[in-house]
Amino acid sequence: MTVVTMASARVQDLIGLICWQYTSEGREPKLNDNVSAYCLHIAEDDGEVDTDFPPLDSNEPIHKFGFSTLALVEKYSSPGLTSKESLFVRINAAHGFSLIQVDNTKVTMKEILLKAVKRRKGSQKVSGSRADGVFEED
Repeated sequence: MTVVTMASARVQDLIGLICWQYTSEGREPKLNDNVSAYCLHIAEDDGEVDTDFPPLDSNEPIHKFGFSTLALVEKYSSPGLTSKESLFVRINAAHGFSLIQVDNTKVTMKEILLKAVKRRKGSQKVSGSRADGVFEED
């Protein structure tokens, strides 16, 4: 999704604009009603969240951060995740890692693995006819 904003806008303004555009376009899944439940993270061009850096400070002007790709991430806190909060699973592999958002703690590793492989846009495939956790280069 492409969003255009003025350079003088603050990160919190951009978050609000992203939520508004996402909702007005009828995208799924539905967003939390509270805009303050979200933050922006630096992301790769393929949408993968860069977890090496903290979220952008919501009070800072957006022009301070020269990144062309950002990810809207729902904030979460431990210990107890509610159904509206995000949970991420990090999948490490020889070529790097993927951060996969899951809806709940009942998701299987097979489902997470398939999401990770799909995100890699076919550059890797799951070996064999089932998801057995082994990555294989194309």
